[in-house]
Order: sequence, then structure tokens, then C-alpha cells
Amino acid sequence: MKKILLFMLVLAGLSLQAETSFEYHVKAAFILNFAKFTEWPPDKTPLIFGVLGDNPFEDALEKLTANKKIGDRNIVVKYFSTVSEFKNKGGSQVLFIGTSDPKEMQALLALAKKFSVLSVTDPKISGENIGIISLMMENKNVRFSVNLELAKKFNIKLSSELLKLAKETS
Repeated sequence: MKKILLFMLVLAGLSLQAETSFEYHVKAAFILNFAKFTEWPPDKTPLIFGVLGDNPFEDALEKLTANKKIGDRNIVVKYFSTVSEFKNKGGSQVLFIGTSDPKEMQALLALAKKFSVLSVTDPKISGENIGIISLMMENKNVRFSVNLELAKKFNIKLSSELLKLAKETS
């Protein structure tokens, strides 16, 4: 009986892991599309997609953006452990915030004037909606909200089409 119970627990854990993995593959696709519906200055330099802190996407973000362009710009994915590393390595234009450290959050918000960053968060990781776009699960579907005040502070212009699809804007 114990073996059967252990087997069932392992299967449940694998199922949950697969579901979580699939969730973040879908969220990676959302992030790519958010970038497509953002107004970027005309430029030939790569558009940097960054992940700050933990990386829940595994390799999904890299696979999804491989050989893709937004406008004339190639997409490059970079990973940052801290806001200090983000700043020292030149930052990114799109940033998924995979940390809940309050000091890191404050340091990131302090950079708002220096970098125009489309910040994306997941309240399951960051603990709150602190990004311009916040991804969430609702009835097994990915939804998102947009913080227009923060977008203005970071000098990010989102298309009206994207805003129409948001669950809420504030």
C-alpha cells in the first residue's frame, strides 16, 4: 500500500511539474507578444529580453525567440542575478522579474529614469504586481494586467490593441 501511495505522489508531482513548465512556456509566448505590441525606438541593435533572479522558463524563452525579430531588431536573451548586474551589463528592454527581494525591487524602481524597461512580473514569484505587466493564472488560462502609471514612469508606450486585451489596466 505504501508503494502505491508513493507512486501516486510521484505521479502527482510530475503532473504538477509538467503543468508548471507548460504554464511558463505559455507565459514566455505572452512576453514575446508584449514586446511586439510595444513601441520601440528605431534601432538596429538587438532587443534584449532579460530575466532577473529565478528563471521559471527553463529554455522556453530562448527557443521561442531564436531567429526572431521585432521590427529590424534581433532578440537576445540575458540572465541577471541582481539589479546591480542588470545595471552593469547594460540592462534590457524587456525584463521578467523573477525575484521577491524588496531591496532588489527598490533598486530596480530607482533605475526607471535611466532605462526604459518593459517589466513583467508573476505574482506567484514576486509576491505582488510590481511590473508594468503582471501575468497571472485564472481558471487555467494566462491573463495579464497593465499598470499604465508605471509604464509612463518607465517611458514605455504600449499599443491600444494590447491594452484592450488586458484583464485590467490601472
